[in-house]
Amino acid sequence: MVKAVEIPTDLSTWPAGCKHYRLADGSYVVIDIDTPEERHDRHVDEITRGAPYTYTQRPTVVIAVDENACATSLERLYEFAPGTTHTEALEALGHSIT
Repeated sequence: MVKAVEIPTDLSTWPAGCKHYRLADGSYVVIDIDTPEERHDRHVDEITRGAPYTYTQRPTVVIAVDENACATSLERLYEFAPGTTHTEALEALGHSIT
């Protein structure tokens, strides 16, 4: 398995579950996972006016980015089942984290 390196990039403009990685071939990706923090959107109650709602968990996605975590395409490179972790997504792509 080839190594991927997590890069400590400021991802404050990305969703809460995103992490930035450099892959062994020199390319960069952001892996976006659904997080519990996003499920409790502070505006949901305001929008639904207290009505019950069902949250549908988003899939884990891999997005091509550059070294600054700027998306190079709006298309998803890969999509995994909801609940797939960053590590599981990398392993499915043939990478491990260093």
